[in-house]
Order: sequence, then C-alpha cells, then structure tokens
Amino acid sequence: MQDITPLTLWTQHPMSRGGKMSGMWSWGNTSPLANEFCMNKCSFTKHCYAKRLVMVRPNVHKAYQRNAELLAKPLPESLLSWAPLGSHRIQAFGELINDNHWRNCVLLAVLNPQAKFTIWTKRYEDIIKPSKWLCPENLQIIVSGDYLSNDLKSDIYPTFLVSNDPPEIKHIKCIGKCINCQYCYGWSRHAGLDPRIPIWEKPR
Repeated sequence: MQDITPLTLWTQHPMSRGGKMSGMWSWGNTSPLANEFCMNKCSFTKHCYAKRLVMVRPNVHKAYQRNAELLAKPLPESLLSWAPLGSHRIQAFGELINDNHWRNCVLLAVLNPQAKFTIWTKRYEDIIKPSKWLCPENLQIIVSGDYLSNDLKSDIYPTFLVSNDPPEIKHIKCIGKCINCQYCYGWSRHAGLDPRIPIWEKPR
C-alpha cells in the first residue's frame, strides 16, 4: 500500500464543471474497462458515460484502474477511516467488482458515521444480497430495475424516477443536481424500512 492514503480513493467534483456531481465528493471510482461485468454483462455498456470518458482520458482510466485493483481486495481500516462531512456517492464511475469491494463500501460507512453515502449498482442480486456484509444505516443502495428481481419491485419500496415524466407517489424525482437536492442521501422518505432494502431505479 505504499503511497496509498485514505484520500487516494476520493474524488472531488469541481463546481466549475457544471455536471450532476458538481461540488460533491465521490469515493471508489473505478474504470469500467477494468471490470468484467461492465464490459461483458451490463446492458448499458454501449451508452455508458464512464466508459466513454476513460477511453478518451487515459490518465483517468489509469487512476480508476488502480482503484479497481485496490478495491477488489480487503482494504485495511486505516484506508477507510476518513470521509468528509456531508453526503457522498460511492462509485460515480464503475460498478461493484466482488464481495471484497462491497465489504470495503460497508466498512467505509461504518467507520464514518458522520457522513451519509449512496451507491448506485446493478449488482444487488449477485453481490450485495448474498453477502455477509450488511448495509449500515448511513449507506443507501439504489439499484437499476433491470437488475432487480420482481419480488423487490413492490409499491411498498421507494423507487428512483429518472425520466422526465411527472413523479409518482413514493418516487424520487431526479433534478440532476445532487448537491442541491440531496434526496437520495436522506432517510426521512422511508423511515422504518430496513436499510438493506434498496431503492430501485425504474428501467429506462
């Protein structure tokens, strides 16, 4: 772990860029080119913004490939024990690699109770659901509906609405500016639900 610090895995997204993540911090960004699931199994691979970016910015790919190699193994707590105050996204780029990767996400949240985290993933069924590493209360899971079994697509669970259609009851309306909205990082919308129950993103 020479030259690797807790800050190595963090990215601060500048306000000047004007994107969805402007002003936010994200943790554990990985290159989709370094992830077998992203390259061969993900149904969105032809439209993936992260894949396009790392293909035209080799230095970004190099840094995020390094992150993927680190996160695929159990990280020591010393590398997971720091997070900024506030709300943060886990993997604004990339996807879960294996159970070790999920374990690192869980411990990051456990070791930083002063922060709230949200992870978007397509790998709830094959990595998170069977894992012994249970989701802590300050980590919210949002799952693509294309990768979630029908028994979890129930009206009793909140859903994440990404289209421009009018928001339905219990749906989250994405306004495209995380730092101003923060809805996906709060808990009041589903008080009493087990945090292991994910929000699912409606198929596009």
